[in-house]
Amino acid sequence: MSSTQCAVCWKEGASRCSTCKSCSYCSKECQKNDWKSHKLLCHLVAAEPERPSPSHIRAIHFPVTKPTPELVWIPCVENDEIPEEPNFPRLEAMKDLLGNKFPVGVKRVDWDKSGKKPTPRPIEIYHRDTFLVDESPPTTSLEAAMRHHGQAKFGWRGPLIVVAVSVEEGPDEEPINRYVDATLADFRSTIHHSLHYGNKVEEADKIDPEMVELARAMGFGTIATHDGAFQILR
Repeated sequence: MSSTQCAVCWKEGASRCSTCKSCSYCSKECQKNDWKSHKLLCHLVAAEPERPSPSHIRAIHFPVTKPTPELVWIPCVENDEIPEEPNFPRLEAMKDLLGNKFPVGVKRVDWDKSGKKPTPRPIEIYHRDTFLVDESPPTTSLEAAMRHHGQAKFGWRGPLIVVAVSVEEGPDEEPINRYVDATLADFRSTIHHSLHYGNKVEEADKIDPEMVELARAMGFGTIATHDGAFQILR
């Protein structure tokens, strides 16, 4: 993502926030549009503690036990794409924040469905893979940031961790993924995605009728999908 790309409308030629220098705006209108959510983290970026090590990246953590999101440092390990440097978020660190008893899922966001165009840069949202059915509470810290911009089509549940990805050209002209510090422009991209991302509600006749009948007999009702797999919800 270009440092001069507006965090709200994605136009080029924007100026950085003078306090956090973590995102840019092309106009006072766009800055005003973003301010009520931006202010939740702006001062934290400006007063951010020193990076624990060169192999740590900044991520945005959306807890369920706190009313607002927070910034965290995530340690990285080596991966196949960039073997010469630790660059892949360490799974154990993710599980410490998501809950060790839950399987970890990741949703990569690199396409804006509402605008039908690529996002400024990819982000990855780490979540509990079973959040639809494991009785995780709503992600209230994300809801607090989103309520200033609209109503989400589908509510995330459980804690979330957002990391940023820079896609670069590799030695054989193959793209490589470099995990980098998440910025407040990535924070706004998370909000934008969550406002427009919705799990599809499937018609009962599109799924095994016996499964539907059994689920309803057990007191379950809504049938929804998440990344291609259906879940039956209470």
